[in-house]
Order: sequence, then structure tokens, then C-alpha cells
Amino acid sequence: MTDDLGAPRKVTVQSPIPAMRPIFRSSQLQDDFDRDGYVIVPFLDASQVAELNAHYASLDHDHKSPHGFHVSLDNQDRAFKRAVMDKLQNVARARVDEVFDRAQIFVASYVVKEPGPRGIVPPHQDWTFVDEQRFASCTVWIALSKTTVDNGALGVIQGSHRLFDHHRASPSPQCPTPIGELMFQIFPYLAIKEMEPGQALIFNNRTLHGSPPNLSEVPRIAAGIGIAHEEAELLHHYLLPGTDPPQIECYKVEPAFFHQYSNGKLGQLYDAGQRPEEQICIGREPFVRKAADGESLVQQFLRDGNRFDAALAERMARLFGQSAPRAPSAPARATSSYTFSADFPAMKRVFRAQEHQQALERDGFVVIDFLDAAQVAALVEHYRTTHPEPVKGFYASTFAGDLSYREGVDKRIREVCAERIDALTQDIKIIFGSYIVKGSDEASQMNIHQDMTLVDENEFSGINIWCPLTDLNAHNGPLFVLPGSHRLLRTLRGSTIPAIYDGVRAELMKLLQPVHLRAGQAIIFDQSIIHFSPPNRSGADRVVINVFFAHRDARMVICYHDHSQPEQTVEVFEVDDSLLHVYEHFGTDIHARPNVGRSLGKVPYAFPALTPELLRQRYSLAVPEANVDAPTAASSSTPAASGWCTWLRRLLSA
Repeated sequence: MTDDLGAPRKVTVQSPIPAMRPIFRSSQLQDDFDRDGYVIVPFLDASQVAELNAHYASLDHDHKSPHGFHVSLDNQDRAFKRAVMDKLQNVARARVDEVFDRAQIFVASYVVKEPGPRGIVPPHQDWTFVDEQRFASCTVWIALSKTTVDNGALGVIQGSHRLFDHHRASPSPQCPTPIGELMFQIFPYLAIKEMEPGQALIFNNRTLHGSPPNLSEVPRIAAGIGIAHEEAELLHHYLLPGTDPPQIECYKVEPAFFHQYSNGKLGQLYDAGQRPEEQICIGREPFVRKAADGESLVQQFLRDGNRFDAALAERMARLFGQSAPRAPSAPARATSSYTFSADFPAMKRVFRAQEHQQALERDGFVVIDFLDAAQVAALVEHYRTTHPEPVKGFYASTFAGDLSYREGVDKRIREVCAERIDALTQDIKIIFGSYIVKGSDEASQMNIHQDMTLVDENEFSGINIWCPLTDLNAHNGPLFVLPGSHRLLRTLRGSTIPAIYDGVRAELMKLLQPVHLRAGQAIIFDQSIIHFSPPNRSGADRVVINVFFAHRDARMVICYHDHSQPEQTVEVFEVDDSLLHVYEHFGTDIHARPNVGRSLGKVPYAFPALTPELLRQRYSLAVPEANVDAPTAASSSTPAASGWCTWLRRLLSA
């Protein structure tokens, strides 16, 4: 490879919490993996474990290192490494296909700790193997002997896959990491996973993991298998020697790369001022040395549910002749970490096409062709299967008390829509998909509303993709919107917060504009836009899918105002992205103070309200009264539903 690379495309650093293509067949495993960064599952039976142990014993392991830890990829013989991978793949392939959805195996090796105190593996992250804006890679770490804290079992730090936003490049230690100088401090936060032979710890390659030395009298033998979605291109990032400022190159590689280039081999190349041979660069980026603050990192570990293992800290201190790290103080309680201003901030871009982004920012919505006829038919079939009887009034799958049903709907909608959403958007995460249904009766009307605040709108917008599965017309409850209303007044919105439009409903009904959509078309709108839909009088259910997404960096929030207190404040809670999957209060005690998430404190809030004067100033009230598509006065006067249903309907698009 020459230095004359022209202008390679920029390598974009991935998000700390990216929206990635699912890799597990089980939605529960996927959820646990996304939340914790790892799962533990039964993987191989006793006969398969015995077969692999016999195979390991038959090999000549001339790559064993003096420090007691070695992997078969360290062997200098490519045929040896290929044979190991073939054996592991042949034994595990069927189980891989059972656990994972459309998986490729890109590397496999034996991972062994010989007896002795030197075989410590410090907490670390594995290389970046794929484009982590779209895909996750993981390692299936299979115990081939019983693993305990005494013989060097693997440990992980829960939630640590969300902490860092850098490409993880080779070689080590030449390429510094954010935790390079904190190894001993953070080691006690490893949750050591004692496992039976045949069990597998499946961890995100972003997850911090490590292990103590093997203090038993026999080797601790395991197998490691690298997994990614079959559509993911394999990548490798390499710290270029001799560049000022430092640069990282990205290569598109094949599995054979990992047989040819171990970390040790790459380290030798770096020290010799060379690149890996015959690798084609597809991007280059500056390398910025990042450093983590130890105390802040520890506090985050604790907030994510990790604990300080004092016994492990003492053990490591004795082995290495150091003073044991002290147990930390309790995580600091956030009391005022959320701010709110009436000014409109600039929001992070989410659309690939500039015209779509401009329309969203200007009007609060954009209308596109979204699903084809086959995709619409697939979702109609799924809906009819799960809803054989017509609904009454207004219904959304988010209301369901059966959380597994909510999850199933979300999964099916994602399956059908994910590819199209990927083509339209950038740097986003899908948070939830749902069915929104109007039964054929007057109670199906959705009155004027904004959706509740579900993301931190200091930087991000919560966005809905609202796509009907049948053509909309004047009779089946079409959608009306007020263009630009997302920027009339900056708001916090929730079940107990007074709405800005309560005093101007009659004026708003004159300004609302109909959105004419065919089945498969979609309106993609900012959740703060004012919208409305009349009742469905068509004689058949009107079914819509709604996909809620946001920028990949957006944190989820919900807002609460305590009416019993005199102060003009709103309490903001940071919640997990799984809120709409698990929050059962949608159907019960929705007006109560949230019992989920973490309070970010109370923020001053003026409770703004729209006035006729402001509407006249912005819109001139110049809408023709004879507009046949406009909602009628009679429909606007239909009383709103009472109780929790009113707020629930405010949550979701009509």
C-alpha cells in the first residue's frame, strides 16, 4: 500500500449508544444484551464439550506465552489457526444458528489460562470488527471446563458497552485506550461469571471484560467465537506508525485477516513502521488520545448496577503487591442536571436527504412513500392475526397490559420497516413500533394535541413515522396537522402538564391542514407538532403503524408536574430506551409521579399558552372556511375522553 491514498472517505466514530441491527432470534436475549452488554446461555452439550477438549489436547500449542494466557490465534502457523476455526465452527454452527439471526462466524479460537499468578487479563474492550453505527459484533465465550474466580473465570462490567465513542484499533499497547491507566482501579468492578462446561457468556465486543489469573493446578480452557450479522462488512482499524498528528486507517477485511494478523504480529509491524500487507484502506481518521476520569467512571459503573467486589480487590492487591482500591462512595444523586430554556435549540440531523431534514425543521413534518404493497400486506396480515375482532374507539398497542404482546408488535414492525428506515435516516435509533387503530365509532376521535416529551429536546427531536395500512379518506379518520406548530412555543409535555392549546382550540380548528395519504405512504413528524384526527365513520377499522425514533445520542425522558405544589416547576426523569416496552402505568396510574428512571431534578417552567394573537401573527387565520377537507365545528366540539385515556391519546399520534 502506498501513502498516496487520494481522499479516502472519512471514518465516522460510532455512537456510545448506537441503534444496531438485532443479532439474536430471541427478543428477550436481544433486550438483555442491549441493556447489559452480555447474556449467559447454555450453548454446547456434554458430548460437544468432550469433543472440543479432546481436540484441544491433540494439538501442539507451541504458541504458549510465558505470562500464562494464550489463544490459538497467537500461533504462527496459519494452517493451525484455520484448523482450529474449522473445528470450532463445525461443532458450534448448529447452535449458533439457533441462537443468532443470520449470523456469520468470522473468527474462532481456543482461549486458555495456564496455572500461575501471571495470567491476569486486565479489563479491556475488543477490536472494532464492524460498522457499529449499524451492527453489533459479539464474542461467544464458551467454558470447556468449569470456570471459577480461582481458575480465572471471565468477568464483565454491566452496561460498559455504552461508555466510549472511539474506534478500537490495533495494536495494543501501542494504541492507547481510555482506561489504559485505570486497569487496577476498575478491576474490582468486574462481575466474575462462574460457569459450567458448555455454558456461553455472549458479550458485546464494546463491553469491558477481563479475568483474574488461574490459581488452580490445571489449565482453564475455553473457546471464543466471533459473531456478526451476515450483512455486516468486516473491518479492522490500525494505528498508523509515524504519522503526525496520529492517524487510524480502516481496512475492509476477510476472516482470513484474523488468522494472519494477531495483535502481536500487528505490534511488530507498528514497531517496524509498517502497515498490514495487501490491505486496502477505505477510510482514515485522526487518532485523538482519550482518557477516562476514574472517579466518574466508577460512579457510572455503580449507576449501571455494578458493585465493588472487595474480595476480588484484596486478592489482586496481594498478588501484585499493591494497596487494594477503596470501596467507592454511593453514586452522586443528580438534582439539577436538566435545564430548560424557551429558546429553540438547533436539533441534530436525522435524515440523509437534505430536503427531508429541511422540511422537518421548517414544517415539523415530511410526507414520503414509505412501504410497498407487499410490506403493507404483511403488516395487515399480522395485525388481523393478533386482532381478529374489531376494536372500539381508539386503541394503540402501547396500551396493552400484555408486555410480550407490545414486544411482539414492535419486533414485527421493525422487521418490515428497518431497511426502509435505514435508507431514509442517519444516526438514529428506533425506540418503539406500535399499531394505532380507530374503531368505526364516534369515540375514535383524537382531539387536538401534541405528543408527550419523550427525549431530551435540548438537542434532539422525538419523531414519529405514521403510516396507514389503508388509504385515508374523509370518512375513516384522516390526520390533520398545523404546519410549523412545533416551533410556536417551546414546551415540556406530559400527563400532568397543562397543554399550550387549551384556550385556542376553536382557532386551531380553522388552521389545521389535512394530510392525504395512501396505504404505505407516511407522514414523518416532530412529536411536538399540533395534530388532530376526526372519528372513523367508515364501518371498518382504520389501522396505522407508528414508529418512534430519535437521534442515536438522545436520552429518553418523561416529565411530571406536581399540582399539589405551588412552584412553577416540572420534574424530569431520565428513563431507559425500553420505556414503551415495559412501563405498565400507561394503562393504570398514568397521572402518578413516575416510578421508573432517575430524577434529573425539577426545572423552572413558565407553562406557556398559545393566544389568538400569536396565531394571527403566525398564520393570519387565512384558511378558507369552505375547505371541504377541514374538520367540522361539530367534530371539534366532541367532548374529549376523560381520565387516563385522554393523556394516553396525547402520547401517540392519532
